[in-house]
Amino acid sequence: MKEGDVIKDDALVLVTLDQLMADYDGSLDSFMKGQPDIQNVLIHWAVSVDVKGQGQQEFQVGVAVCFTELLAEEAKDQLTQLAESDAGLVFAYIPAWQYGQKDFGIFIEQTSFGEILTNSLIAEVIEKAGIEQTLDARCRLS
Repeated sequence: MKEGDVIKDDALVLVTLDQLMADYDGSLDSFMKGQPDIQNVLIHWAVSVDVKGQGQQEFQVGVAVCFTELLAEEAKDQLTQLAESDAGLVFAYIPAWQYGQKDFGIFIEQTSFGEILTNSLIAEVIEKAGIEQTLDARCRLS
């Protein structure tokens, strides 16, 4: 798969963060409006980070935003298939159907890369893809 490709699976659409930023002004909501049947999206981002004391390291970051009860494991399996063998995996799952409810939360899979690095990479995807704005907009519609 080349960078920027969008692949539609039965339950999950894969899109790169770079494509969301370039083609949809960093808006997951705009991307989803362009394809109204989309309910579950895995945003993935291949990034190289200079890690203190360890030099440049490659990471494959994935944030699954799911408006149906797609299992986190299914989304993570997709991310694992996309990643280069030497890339560290960083994965988060957002059960968007629970947004606005007391039990809403974002699941960030624990890694060996440290909490600060892991959370920073996930936060960058959430911010650059406009995920919070997407959840706000779609919560108002339902």
